[in-house]
Amino acid sequence: MSRTELLSKFDDLVKRFKEEFKEIVEGERAKIKAEIEAYQAEKQRMKAADASKNDIVLLNVGGQKFTTTRSTSCQVEGSLLATMFSGRREDGLERDEDGAVFFDVNPQYFGYIFWIICARRKSRLLRIQHQYRKSLKIKRKISGILSNISA
Repeated sequence: MSRTELLSKFDDLVKRFKEEFKEIVEGERAKIKAEIEAYQAEKQRMKAADASKNDIVLLNVGGQKFTTTRSTSCQVEGSLLATMFSGRREDGLERDEDGAVFFDVNPQYFGYIFWIICARRKSRLLRIQHQYRKSLKIKRKISGILSNISA
């Protein structure tokens, strides 16, 4: 192979490499652009919800009404309540005719959990009475709260 042929093949390889590299970069740019757009859309949804920590939250739990603040509902990070009232998901929540968020669970068990959340907010040294522990374990999936409470 002559020197000219080698240089020609080398130039072809460099050209192909540049084209492939350009395709990869353009693909990554498109992914980043899509992520930025998704972030901006999420930011707008959050802004639209205008969630304030002091907002009053109305709950209909098995027909029993509860009233609290958003900050109380969001006390336990990662819990169902915190996720629901973070401001991101409120458009999709099931509501009753009064606009209260509806939970189809036993209000007595929820009341215990709600009491714990309120008490936890006031004091980190919470002790749950033995008679309530069994009831709370039954419904711990409701808010993921027991894993964060030391008895």
